[in-house]
Amino acid sequence: MKLDVSNLLLNELVELRDIINGMIWEYNDGHIYICKVRSYGRNWEEKGITNVKTLQELCYEYCGEDGIVDVYTTNSDLGEGFYNYGDTKVIKSLEDYEKWSKHKSLTFNIQRVEQELIDDAEDQERPFNQRRSHFRTPYTQEMVDELKEDIKNLPMDFEPPRNYFQYEDAE
Repeated sequence: MKLDVSNLLLNELVELRDIINGMIWEYNDGHIYICKVRSYGRNWEEKGITNVKTLQELCYEYCGEDGIVDVYTTNSDLGEGFYNYGDTKVIKSLEDYEKWSKHKSLTFNIQRVEQELIDDAEDQERPFNQRRSHFRTPYTQEMVDELKEDIKNLPMDFEPPRNYFQYEDAE
């Protein structure tokens, strides 16, 4: 399809461009796109990505120099030429992603708190002026035990995300 726009004035071309950009932005291909952006020490989840074209624009915007986008999607066919500097993972469903994410976060927190307790115990054996921190960790072993109990009670009936590029090769 070829559209002849050569007879349009500049302001009409701009208006047409804005209409088309809006249509592209609003197009929903039916897949889920969870986009975690990391840029200059800030982290956020980009909302409103509903198709591969707007996803690719976001990934180009944060292609390594100005940040990184980690993508989790139900779309196992992002198309030839799709590029992302960050992770691109295929998820089974939003529910699976949320269960996996909660499990991963809790596992990380347990490891972090356990390490803080070890570091704190080692610091207490050093002279005061040689300690990494002059303040004790606010965490206790009881808190770690509670976190471990919480993780035991989490549902494990989820499929973890798979690397998109490995997934693509396997199909």
